[in-house]
Amino acid sequence: MQKKHTIGYSSIDDCLGIECLNNGKCVDFPGSYTCKCEEGFEGEHCEFDINECLYLNGGCHDQCLNTNGSFQCQCRDNTVYNLTHVGFTFAGDSSQPTIFQTYKINGRLLPRGCAFTTLMSCKGAGNGLEIQLSSTDSWYRHNTNMSIQYTYGIVFAEIDNFSIPISVSGLIVVIKTGKFELITGSVQYSETDGTQISDMHDENCMLFSTTPKDIYDFVSSGSFLGSVFESLKNKLPSWLQFSKSGVGLLSVADLKTNVVYGNSIDTIYECTGAPVFNDRLYSVFVFGTDMAINIYGNRIHVPEPLQGNKFCIIVDICQNTGGTVFFNASTRIP
Repeated sequence: MQKKHTIGYSSIDDCLGIECLNNGKCVDFPGSYTCKCEEGFEGEHCEFDINECLYLNGGCHDQCLNTNGSFQCQCRDNTVYNLTHVGFTFAGDSSQPTIFQTYKINGRLLPRGCAFTTLMSCKGAGNGLEIQLSSTDSWYRHNTNMSIQYTYGIVFAEIDNFSIPISVSGLIVVIKTGKFELITGSVQYSETDGTQISDMHDENCMLFSTTPKDIYDFVSSGSFLGSVFESLKNKLPSWLQFSKSGVGLLSVADLKTNVVYGNSIDTIYECTGAPVFNDRLYSVFVFGTDMAINIYGNRIHVPEPLQGNKFCIIVDICQNTGGTVFFNASTRIP
């Protein structure tokens, strides 16, 4: 069991006597330590195998078989899948190139998309900035309901020099007279239901179609969380860090960020009571107690009364002078 430490710095190597299992490596921090796990394992001491088949069937198009530290895609009747859009044959194992190798994506972070659509202007902030939604796949406007736009790609909200991921598996946007709604999850419309929007970035962006395996590569590599906190790196103080600490892959419900007006913040249970302006636009990221909080390198454990709760990080994305970030831990009883 991990030793308990008091807040403060120490010259003691906290990795002494610590065994990180399954080839994990112990990393010493002032007053604490963490086990850096090999791919396929997690837990405080890398003691748990990740069941990759629980999310998106492991990215397999047929049967997914979990193994210790890995998984295999087993094809019925020796079927071989041809994934011609990424240039390789999928023969039923997990040794094929990942999305990061195929498209040369560095850092295992989510890529910025080239296709974009404009969501809303920051009229409440008085700076004339606009929020755009970029995607790695094309945006479409619905043919019979012009208030609906949708995409199948990885979506970021972008404004000025700030961007934050919204979804890894597509997005539906409904815009009506100054109001909007972002709907994540499975996109119910086909390409023929809409007309492609031609707005495109031409620098530092990517455009490609994703498969379940691609989405699985991003999810299992922690790309969504990594991209969220990479986006917040310059807005959070340097001594405050967040990391995933729980067992199991995060669900689709956890892998999304929302953009809402301040007057709607209280409708998000975990964000109730945040000191926001009603007419400002905010990004909201909700996460559970399977996230660890590190302050000056010391892991802070969530107090027992808050176990099982979810918390939110709220960013005033329309401020072009650095923005304001709220970390909210609501204890309201439902």
